[in-house]
Amino acid sequence: MAENAQRLFFAVLPEPRAAQAIESAVASFKSARTIGGKWIDPANYHLTICFLGSLSALPSDTVDKARDAGSRMRMAPFDVTLDRVATFRGRFQSPCVLRCDSDSEVPLAALRTQLAEALTRAGLAYDHDRRFQPHLTIAYADRMLPEAVAIEPVTSRVAELVLLASRSGQPHEALERWMLQP
Repeated sequence: MAENAQRLFFAVLPEPRAAQAIESAVASFKSARTIGGKWIDPANYHLTICFLGSLSALPSDTVDKARDAGSRMRMAPFDVTLDRVATFRGRFQSPCVLRCDSDSEVPLAALRTQLAEALTRAGLAYDHDRRFQPHLTIAYADRMLPEAVAIEPVTSRVAELVLLASRSGQPHEALERWMLQP
């Protein structure tokens, strides 16, 4: 990604109590020195629902269409439980992530499907056929883990959807938030 490019995406953020528990779990995992790498600032912890792309600038029409899609969401709040550390294969470094339990993947996938449909209706083509593996990135690791490492489960209530913009190495910027409601 170009140095000045911005990423635009929809995400859910851990609630404050869960964010503290995630920080503690990550600190314990990091201190075990199982892997090394570049650790993510806890202020940027999130679970991506729909990634809209890396852009040199954020066109207002794209942001407006994304906002329109976000405003169409109708889903009751739900809980997500993160229960293990795992890695994904990466081009240069392996993303080190907290993974959800299988029960949490169902409502997250439903949220993603509904959002993808709303994006299409709003005029933003979104390919949601890629396999969705809900996760919260905690680091870009120097190597892969041979297997997932269990952590004390952390449960967070998902009560809002957030449209975020970010630049590499900077805090994410919340462009809009929507409370989930049936």
